[in-house]
Order: sequence, then C-alpha cells, then structure tokens
Amino acid sequence: MNRSSIAIILFIILVIVIAGFIITRKPAGETKTENDAEVDNVVEEDDTSNPVDGLEELKEKLNELNETGRVETYVADGNPSLTLVGTAIEQFLDIAIATLKQPLVNESLKKTFKDNGNIDVIKNLVISIGKEVVSSINDNQLLACARPFDCEYVSASGGPIKCAEHDEPFEHSSLAQKYVMNDKEWKSEKTSDCDRYIPVTNSIQNIKDRVKNKIVSELLDPTKQELLYNTIVNLGKNNIDFFDKHIVHTSIAVKSRGNPFDEGGEFFEHVPIDKFRVLLQKNINRLSEDGTPSDTSTPPPFLDDGLQTDGG
Repeated sequence: MNRSSIAIILFIILVIVIAGFIITRKPAGETKTENDAEVDNVVEEDDTSNPVDGLEELKEKLNELNETGRVETYVADGNPSLTLVGTAIEQFLDIAIATLKQPLVNESLKKTFKDNGNIDVIKNLVISIGKEVVSSINDNQLLACARPFDCEYVSASGGPIKCAEHDEPFEHSSLAQKYVMNDKEWKSEKTSDCDRYIPVTNSIQNIKDRVKNKIVSELLDPTKQELLYNTIVNLGKNNIDFFDKHIVHTSIAVKSRGNPFDEGGEFFEHVPIDKFRVLLQKNINRLSEDGTPSDTSTPPPFLDDGLQTDGG
C-alpha cells in the first residue's frame, strides 16, 4: 500500500472516529436512567433521535467572541476581521452539520462503530492533547507590538533592498522580510494600538514544546499504550465487515485469510504488542528530536494492496 493510500485510509478512519463520537453521544440535556448502566456502551438500533443535532450547539461557542449576542450571521462589531473569521468557522460547521445530517451518511456512521468503548481511548487522547494546546495558547502571547520599519530599493530599478538600522543591503525581499519580523530586534514597548504586529518566537516555541511533551507523555504511558493497542484490535475485529463490504482488497483478503484481528490472526503475527510499543517508541524518539514522526516499516500483508513501491 503506497503512502497516499495509507494517508487516505487513516484520514477516513479519523473522520469516522470523530463522527462516531458525535453519533453515539447523548443529546444535550438528556439524563441517564437506571437502565443506562447496562447499555451505556451500546447505541440503540431503534433510536429515532438525531444526535447530530447536538453538533449545532458548537455554533453557540461563537457567541463568546461576540459581546452583542447571537445573530444569524456572525458579526463582531468594530472588528471586520473577526467577523470574517467567525463567519468562516460558522459556515464550516454548517457544512459539517448538513453532511452528517444526510440520512445515509448518518446511517453509515452508525453501522461503523456501535461501541463507545472503541473510540473512548482515541477520543480521550484527542481531548487531552487539545486541552494542552488551548492551555499553552492561553499562557503564551502569540503577537507583540513592533516598531515600524523603513526599507527601500538601493536602485530605482530594483535589486537589493536597504533597511534602516541594518548596515548591509539585502539581496532578496524575503531576507529583508525575515529581518523586520525578528521580534528580538523589533519588538516595541507598546502593548496595544501597535504600529505593526510580529509573532513572539519564544511563545510559539513554548507552545510547540508543551504540545510535543504532552504527546510524548501520553504515548510513553505503558497503560495507555496497551489501551491504544487493544482499541486498534477491537476496531479492526468488530468493524472489519464494514471495510470488507467497501474495499476490494480487504474483501479478498478476508475471504482467503479471515479477519486479521481475530485471535491468532495476521495482525498479531506482524504487529504484536511488543512491536507496537517499539514502533511508538521510535516515533516518540524522532518527535523528541525534531518534531517529525519517523516512517513506519513496510505494511504487513493484510494491509498491503499490492501498490507498494520501492520508493514508498
């Protein structure tokens, strides 16, 4: 299986997991009954409610940006840029809601994952990392006020660029732009009503480091590694029939070799939990070094669709 195919499949799985969480959540305001303890992890087949309606509640969060309260089309008085950003967010949500409300889309997602436990581990991991991103952004100022710059071409016909406060001219505008965006050189004493704005390098690095450390700490936890492994196994074991009916290669492979996630199946042969931990550790090491996950080894036969090339 080539990398683009793997990326597409992983993206589809991610979308299904997120949508599955939305589908299986209880609508806002609904309280648990005495029988919930017995069926807490199962989505009822005859449920006539549409849990996707709960997604619309996310739109209400836009109100927090707008002191004037809810409006049909988002408007931030006195800040046209925020109006544009808020409107874009609102429209993306509207598109997502419209898509998930389509009867067959809703039905297909409902058939994919019926057990909340299958997605709880991944969901909690996403929530944990997401909260760290939000917390780190709240703790670090992204922009700072900067002094105005004065740059011009050395010659009227163009060419090198000379900027005040810098002795040598710059050969390219990109170099001059990099120079005037250096917050250590150009940060001003102002804290509002700035002449211009520049990113705060230390803050951005702090955010990257905190998020990276959070990911590493989550993936280094042996208990969470085992939970993640078991989740992958359960997702494959319980939902292979869905992919069997939609992906030709999977259908052929399952017919000839059975479900690779069943006990004794090919998944356990090629990716036992010890190897899974090693693969996680290799990517964690790379992430700790330069923030780039390492390439995984060649996919096992039950994932290889025959398109694998020497170049990956």
